[in-house]
Amino acid sequence: DNKDVFYKDNASRMIFFCKGVLETVRKFGWSPDIIHCHGWMTSLLPLYVKTAYKTDPIFENAKLIYSLYNAGFEENLGEVFHQKALIKKVAKSDLEAYDDTFIGLNEGAIHYSDGVIKAEANLSEDLLAALAAHPDKEVLEYDESEDFLKSYKDFYHSLLEEEEKVEEEKV
Repeated sequence: DNKDVFYKDNASRMIFFCKGVLETVRKFGWSPDIIHCHGWMTSLLPLYVKTAYKTDPIFENAKLIYSLYNAGFEENLGEVFHQKALIKKVAKSDLEAYDDTFIGLNEGAIHYSDGVIKAEANLSEDLLAALAAHPDKEVLEYDESEDFLKSYKDFYHSLLEEEEKVEEEKV
């Protein structure tokens, strides 16, 4: 809140937000090429798109990008996190990449994302370790230049081109 007090129901707020975003996109009927998630509040979106929504035509070709930020929390979300995060078509085993901590949410998001952006110059050692645990992930290093938008655009295109190459190999 505005006094930096951690809400006890942050797990519910985060889960509601992530599910609400995906259902809103479905209702609009808009198929995104890229879903760019920013920070821990969005950390369940990659999981949900890659599991519960993976056969939904709206999301089946979407690439997930997760941006890492230091801004987080020290508290735990509690046991309610794993219970409430289990939406239809998400198995308990799908949630193993996550725990109820700030770092654990980032670890899960990294696990399910197609690419990761280092959104700050000096990310914490814990976040860097979580990222290092996934050497197969495409990573965009922090870009402090005035032309950082070009870096993002190029990163997006590289992920989309990978998908095109895979589709061509299937034919």
